[in-house]
Amino acid sequence: MEPKVRAAIRFIEAGGERAVITSLDKAVDALDGKAGTTITKD
Repeated sequence: MEPKVRAAIRFIEAGGERAVITSLDKAVDALDGKAGTTITKD
């Protein structure tokens, strides 16, 4: 999991607003904030 978190943080630091880490079968729920790990600037 650590490499995914580090990549998400780099994405945010490069100007992204939100990164979501999840499995592909939960992608729709993750985009709705109902699954996965979300990393934001806050």
